[in-house]
Amino acid sequence: MSNAVPPTIGRYQVIAPLATGGMGELFVARRAGAGGFARLVVLKRLRVELGATAGYRAMFFDEARLAARLTHPNVCEVTDLEDVGDEHYLVMPYLEGVALNAVVGAGAGATPADAAEARIVAGLLVQACDGLDHAHELTDDAGAPLGVVHRDVSPGNVFVTADGVVKLLDFGVAKANDASTTTDQGVVKGKLAYMAPEQLAGGAIDRRADLFALGVVAWEALAGRSLFARGSASLTAAAVLDEPIPRVEAIAPAVPAALADVLARALDRAPVRRPATAAALREAIEAALRDHGGVARAPELAKVVAARCGPAIAAARERVRAAAPTRPEVAAPPTAAERPDAMPTTVWTGARPGRAPRWPWAIGAVAVATLGASALAWRGCTRGRSAGATIDAGGASVDAAVAPHDAAHDAALDAALAIDAGAALDTGARVRKPGWVSIDSTPYAELTIDGKAVGPTPYIHKPLAAGRHRVRATLADGRARTLTIDVPEGGSAAPLDLRW
Repeated sequence: MSNAVPPTIGRYQVIAPLATGGMGELFVARRAGAGGFARLVVLKRLRVELGATAGYRAMFFDEARLAARLTHPNVCEVTDLEDVGDEHYLVMPYLEGVALNAVVGAGAGATPADAAEARIVAGLLVQACDGLDHAHELTDDAGAPLGVVHRDVSPGNVFVTADGVVKLLDFGVAKANDASTTTDQGVVKGKLAYMAPEQLAGGAIDRRADLFALGVVAWEALAGRSLFARGSASLTAAAVLDEPIPRVEAIAPAVPAALADVLARALDRAPVRRPATAAALREAIEAALRDHGGVARAPELAKVVAARCGPAIAAARERVRAAAPTRPEVAAPPTAAERPDAMPTTVWTGARPGRAPRWPWAIGAVAVATLGASALAWRGCTRGRSAGATIDAGGASVDAAVAPHDAAHDAALDAALAIDAGAALDTGARVRKPGWVSIDSTPYAELTIDGKAVGPTPYIHKPLAAGRHRVRATLADGRARTLTIDVPEGGSAAPLDLRW
């Protein structure tokens, strides 16, 4: 495979690169026809370095098969699949608009929503619910439920067109019962700050995981700040799993109490206490705003998008128009910088050869993206709360739960490595409940625990026998750091954030 993109792909003339994500690359293209017919589209191909891998190709085609069934006004559809040699391209409409968080949401200068803003947020939410409900209710040709779960509902994947219509993007990591691929054990797909607790813990998930994620999106849009993002994978995971979730009206008092009640149910950590379906969540949002002017509809939302994002949309349109006549040589598009609120698209929480991608999708004013479909295996957990710790790789720990290593202790640990790595080094006769550990590193590091390789960081909420363990983190350039960590029985060790 080549990084260069052909000038034409089937019926489509490639105009310019658009964005690159963890697995796919996006390009703007034009389909031309008789009588001056022309339409802009977005082409998506599997990243070149992944295209030679059978597993990734299978995920790509899983996505295409699922996308062919998604036909709803609030879902960005895939309209075609083109082949050029051994490369494959999904074709999607080119959408003029912006991601939801460009219209409403947390960020620099954001303020809590007033009553009018709550109507706008609610109007976007009900459309997102309609799109999710369509996906969740999909059936196969025999009428059997496909069990689709998006698994990556986040602000960048809730797109708002210039017409005020919400389009759900990126069903690429969606779970479906008929997928040909399955997720490797210990792999969690999605963006950490928007994952349901059961998804982050690697457990069995259903449609209610998407409702939790949409609840996070809504909470942030109303509160004007992030809910769970903490700036590192381990601390973000700890927040999702354990930290108290404030009611939104505590930050934004003007939000109607009935709407705050709906979001509190969507954000319940117990799936059984969340709304059962996206349709039920939509109805609850509508009812909550009934006495407050009702939810904003598409024409009103279009005016909001134009007022807040009109210049950005016009600038994106001009960039495409300027690139179209001459079509420069098209190479791989640039990758966007990682954002703390997005976190990695794919997080490895178990051992696996190779390095997982650490960057999320680049979603611009007109970007649309989808990729991959797979399943998750259930692993139950028991959690306790503890404060986070940041470790400077050149110095000692700042948390009492983590002790700097010394040579004598390391020698004792080396002698004890005949013990299985899952057992604590100071085990006694009594069987002790395991605890949990989360470790992150900037840049990423390969980890060993008690001499056994466990994979790269971020290493999120993994079970480990209670007691003291030796952790060694090694960077790609060979630099390494060894430390010990104390895991409490039945609780969580302080999350570690290694800085080099």
